[in-house]
Amino acid sequence: MAEDLDPMYLSLGRSLKKVLKSRTSVLGGKKVEYFKGKDFILGLTKCKKLTYNKEDREFKTLKQISDFGDELIDKKIIKKVDPEYRKGDSRNPILLKPSRSYKFDKDGCYIWNPKVQQVKWQGLFLVFLVLGIIAACCFPIWPMSAKLGVWYVSVFLLCIILGTTVIRYIVFILFFIFGYDFWIIPNMYDDKAGFWETFSPLWFFRKRDDSKFAISIRVIVFFIVLSISVYTYTHPEVIEAIQELSVGGVKEIITWGEDKIMSNSTQISGPNFAKYDDVLKDEAPEEMDFTMDDDE
Repeated sequence: MAEDLDPMYLSLGRSLKKVLKSRTSVLGGKKVEYFKGKDFILGLTKCKKLTYNKEDREFKTLKQISDFGDELIDKKIIKKVDPEYRKGDSRNPILLKPSRSYKFDKDGCYIWNPKVQQVKWQGLFLVFLVLGIIAACCFPIWPMSAKLGVWYVSVFLLCIILGTTVIRYIVFILFFIFGYDFWIIPNMYDDKAGFWETFSPLWFFRKRDDSKFAISIRVIVFFIVLSISVYTYTHPEVIEAIQELSVGGVKEIITWGEDKIMSNSTQISGPNFAKYDDVLKDEAPEEMDFTMDDDE
């Protein structure tokens, strides 16, 4: 997939990639993006047309979409792969391997040609990445204000992550009691999701189809939440203690980091050498008194 590609199909492929739902898996020991045939059909059904040099390529029927998929395979814009699933999980393949079939179908999986995934500013991005790595390696010689700034930003981001996590679980439990699943940023802790995939979708909502056992669990959780709510309402000092603990904990973490940065900066600042004049003064011999008494 390294030969020259048709400019028209390359442009159409890049436009199509923006509207398709991509997933990640492993092919030949490398992490790759792939999409399913169903996502391909759904994406073209929604956008209805792709444009190249002011000419529209319309997709009104399923046959037009399937034919376009065959064209992309033939032009080596996409490549068909066979998924391998974990036992009991038929949704997310753990591995991909090249397929012997070159025909598009809605149940297949496909990967993009690397040239389709190249971005316009990829070279500039790599330059900034290298500069960022060099700057990180030079952290010990950064000015004190920059070190403290990085520490404050790190603590701030940590608080956002922990706060979001707590809110996610509180909201989930409240909806779970009434028979619904509602997750804020459902892919937040998905190791397979990329940065942008983490925030897509922003929420997940569905009605649960619980068994009697699951319903009994919901009832138990309801009474636990109710008892905790009543206790905190009748004992407001609990809320105050939690606030003091959280705020005080953050302040202690910030202070600990400041002390650590200050001490490390003192250690790497180098030894304090004595001044040249002070050295000469210490090594100079004491003046001898040659005055004689009058009697002598």
